[in-house]
Amino acid sequence: MSEVEAALRLDPRIGRKAYVRAGSAFGGGTLARDVQFLKTVSKKTGSVVPLLALSGYDLHKGWVVRHLRQQLGGLSGKEIGILGIAYKAGTDAIRRSVAIEVIRGVGAAEANVTVFDPKVSVFARAIELSGQYRQLCE
Repeated sequence: MSEVEAALRLDPRIGRKAYVRAGSAFGGGTLARDVQFLKTVSKKTGSVVPLLALSGYDLHKGWVVRHLRQQLGGLSGKEIGILGIAYKAGTDAIRRSVAIEVIRGVGAAEANVTVFDPKVSVFARAIELSGQYRQLCE
């Protein structure tokens, strides 16, 4: 547990048992969509709205693929397994899932991708994939 997490839990409004661990850049697709909307409105109205979160989000999304490339010395022809593709546990929703971005990234790098998520039955039609992929069933 990081010092920041421990400090946040000391605040009685948050509490000792609160889940405050770092994870993906955003907790769900709606926040990213809302930030994009603000960016669009600010352009149309000529307003200055600094949105540093989006550049960090885009950079963060590519971290997994960059890290895999570095650790494996490239991805072409490598076997990559993705466990869990829904945007959060217990759902079959894959829209705006960070895992989909990872699948696209390793697929574009010509890796062979195997995907498993017990809640998601079919995902191939929902996303465009490059490279080889297969989905494991229960």
